[in-house]
Amino acid sequence: IKYYAVDRALNAETAGAGQTFIFDATRPESKVTTPASGAKLNALSAIQGTADDYPPTGKPWAVGVATTSLAVPPYDGVNIALRSVSGGGFYNGANWSSGSHYWFTVSYSSTTKQWTRLTSILGTFTGPGVPADGTYEIIPRAIDNARNFEVAYATRTFIWDTTAPESFTTYPASGSFVATISQITGTAYDATAGAKESRVRFYYTSGSDYYWTGSSWTTNAHDLTHNIGGYVGVSTWTISITTGLVQGI
Repeated sequence: IKYYAVDRALNAETAGAGQTFIFDATRPESKVTTPASGAKLNALSAIQGTADDYPPTGKPWAVGVATTSLAVPPYDGVNIALRSVSGGGFYNGANWSSGSHYWFTVSYSSTTKQWTRLTSILGTFTGPGVPADGTYEIIPRAIDNARNFEVAYATRTFIWDTTAPESFTTYPASGSFVATISQITGTAYDATAGAKESRVRFYYTSGSDYYWTGSSWTTNAHDLTHNIGGYVGVSTWTISITTGLVQGI
């Protein structure tokens, strides 16, 4: 914008260099890169992502994502909100009872276009029971220097599970007597992430410990692995025995 004044005597001011500004009505975009979509985790040290203010199609300008981080609403830069899908509430720094987005600021670099927030600072996803096992969402939001707010959130969903699964042998029964055995069966249970596999150590002691590898006996400790496939709830497993056992063991 260039401007000058003219008085009633028709004296005209010499126009100066004027002022320039950028009109930007395009919203910035952000996304989460860590954790991965659908990840099943029992540890998470930081939440990370990217954000940028892309110019309109065919245009060379953009004002950029704001790099300030105001400590009060409506904030600036990049924010994240955390929601419990299992419980329905948003994390507010103390609990998961908020009914709407509660925004946390993150550290953002305008050079790398990357942002991060340590979970130790957030005070959640820090260990067993913090928070409770379940499915969670991370909602990123970017704000540019023209105060355009991102509204189409690229929500990231993952599973938090810090509880160990449970397993049980169903055959043979403990203390039972058997004449032949062709397989060992059992169950595994996991309520949140789903059991991935069962590991069975089948062995006997006769001077030394002998372990079944699936085809032979060895004195080297060995676990038999059965892939369960991540089934949530109770799943079954079977280990086949293809050779005879030593009597009396």
